[in-house]
Amino acid sequence: MRVDIKSKNEFNAMIQQVLNNKTLPFITGCSINSKNIKTGDIFFPLKGEKFDGHSFIDEAIMNGASLIIAEKKNNQEIQIPNIYVNSVLDTIKNLAKRWRMESNCEIIGITGSNGKTSTKEILSTVISKSKSVMFSKSNYNSTVGLPMSMFEISMDDDIGILEMGANKCGEIKELTEIATPNHGLVTNISNAHNKYFGSINNIAKNKIELLKSIPESGFSFINMDDSYLREVKLSSKHITYGFSGTYDFTGVLLDESIQINNDIISLPYSNMALAQNYLAAYAVLVTFGIDNKSIIKELENMPIYPGRGELINKNGIVFIDDTYNSNFASCANGIDSVVKMIGNKKILVLGDMHELGDATEEEHIKLGRLIDSANINAVFGFGDYIKYTLDAIKSDKILKIHFNDKNELAKSLKQYHNSGDIIYVKGSRCMKMEEIIYGKGN
Repeated sequence: MRVDIKSKNEFNAMIQQVLNNKTLPFITGCSINSKNIKTGDIFFPLKGEKFDGHSFIDEAIMNGASLIIAEKKNNQEIQIPNIYVNSVLDTIKNLAKRWRMESNCEIIGITGSNGKTSTKEILSTVISKSKSVMFSKSNYNSTVGLPMSMFEISMDDDIGILEMGANKCGEIKELTEIATPNHGLVTNISNAHNKYFGSINNIAKNKIELLKSIPESGFSFINMDDSYLREVKLSSKHITYGFSGTYDFTGVLLDESIQINNDIISLPYSNMALAQNYLAAYAVLVTFGIDNKSIIKELENMPIYPGRGELINKNGIVFIDDTYNSNFASCANGIDSVVKMIGNKKILVLGDMHELGDATEEEHIKLGRLIDSANINAVFGFGDYIKYTLDAIKSDKILKIHFNDKNELAKSLKQYHNSGDIIYVKGSRCMKMEEIIYGKGN
C-alpha cells in the first residue's frame, strides 16, 4: 500500500514536529510495500504474521525511499535518513491522528457487515461533483489501511469518506479515535466475520462504536430495517432510513427501480442489496445538501463495481459477478434478485462462506433451506462448507452438484447452461469464484 501526500508542505511541517526532527528529507509519499516505493517516500517496515518489513529495507532504499521509520529492536544499519521507534504501527496511527487534527474537512465514517465499500464509492463519486472529497481507496479500512489512507487528506478537502473495517473487538473504536469522524453510517449488521467476534451481538456492539463516537453536532444515519441499529441510543442527530416503515428517507423496491420518498431512481436490475446502498447514500447526500436531481442523475449512471453484482453477458448467458465476498445476508439478497429476473434457467454457483466461526455450519444450512424454497433450477457448489448447503436442499426440482475442482465445475456448468440462462456466482474472497466467469489469471 502506497499513498501520495497532497498537502506536502503542511505534512512535512507536521511530521517534523511530531518526530522532533527538523532535518528530515522532504516527504511526498508513504508506503508499507518496498516494491512500490518512490523517491520522496517514507518506508514503514511493518511486521505481519508472515513477513517482517524490516527484511525489505534494503529493497526500499534501492527503489528510492527517502526516509525509513523502523523499530529499535531490529536496529539494523540503515544508509539513508532514518528514525527508530518502539512501534512502526503505533507511529503510523499517531501521525494519522495528528494529521487529522491539522485538517478542517468533515469526516464521514462508514462501517457495516455488507455494502460499506459500495456505499463509500457511491458517496465519493456523487459528492466529488460539487465538493473536494478524499476517500479511502479500495478496501483500505483496517487499523493499517485507514491511517495510511488519511495521509492523503488535503488541506483543501471539504469532506473525507473513510471506510472502517474490523477483524476483532475494539478495532472500530480504535479507528474512530484516530479519524474522529463528524458523521457516521453503519450499513447493517450480520454474521460476517463471526469467526473473529464470537457472536452477532459482539459484531453489533463493535460496529455501533462508530455511531457512539459521533458528536452532538454530527449526523448518525440509522438503518431502521436493522434490529440492532434502530434501538441504539446516541447523542448525535439521527437521520433514519429504511424499507419497512415511514422514516426520514423511506425506500420502496420496484421492478428495476427504487422509490425514495417522492423520487424514483432506475436500477440496473432489481436487487435489494443495491437498493439498500442507494437508499443509504441518498440519505447522506440529501442531508449534505446535494440537489435531488443531481443525485438521481449520478445514481442512474453509477457503474456496478467488479465483484459486487456486475452483470456480464457471454454468448446470450447473463452472469452475475457477486464474488467480492460472501455471507448469508448478502447471498440471500443476491438469490432474491436472481429469482426476480426474467430468464430461462436460474443457476447458482456458490463457494464457501468463510470467517463465520462457530456459526459456519448453521449459516450454510440456513442458506440451503432458503434456496430450497426459491425458484432456482440448479446449484453448483465448490468448497468444503458448501456441502452443508447442498445437503439442506431437499427439493427434487433443484439440480445440486458438489465439486472439489473448480475446472470440473466450469466444464459441467458449460454443458448444462444454455442461451437465456442466468448464472449467479458468489463466494468468500478466498474462494476466487470469479475464475468461473473469467478463468484463472483474470
